[in-house]
Amino acid sequence: MRLFIAVCFPEDVNQHLLRSIDILKSKSTGNFTKPSNLHMTLVFIGETNRVEDIKSSMDEACKDQSPFDLTLNQIGRFERGRTSLVWAGGHSKKLPIISENLAKILTKKGFDIEKRKFLPHITLGREIIFQKFKNKEETESFLKSIEFEATAEIGSVVLMSSERTDSGLVYREIYAVS
Repeated sequence: MRLFIAVCFPEDVNQHLLRSIDILKSKSTGNFTKPSNLHMTLVFIGETNRVEDIKSSMDEACKDQSPFDLTLNQIGRFERGRTSLVWAGGHSKKLPIISENLAKILTKKGFDIEKRKFLPHITLGREIIFQKFKNKEETESFLKSIEFEATAEIGSVVLMSSERTDSGLVYREIYAVS
């Protein structure tokens, strides 16, 4: 199974994200995230069947945590050649700590976890092409013009599986720690 640990959002926050995706669609083409797949990855694990080890790692990493707020207030992109991965991001004091704790615990248990610094973001679209803009500056200006602000109370961390089907990626919740 292809697995990752994430946080998901309440419906009102998902609606804000979907409005941003609609605005992106009006000025670009690409693969946009399905409403059911909106999430923020804390730790990507990859292919494994060691679900019980991951569950116990999640329990350990989250045992002293209480619900917290995540403020989302930014739209950005990672350029990948002539396409972009477009994301919504923001900040939370607790989220990087939880991500780091999960990565440390999973690494101690023998999982090969990415070493990249955690950047809290929600993928809105992949392989996005901004055909209506003449240059990079116009694209950046457009992204900054998308008004986006939402606050989500995060009350759980979720283990998800990812499966590629004929209709695209399907994410399924396997386990949650409140």
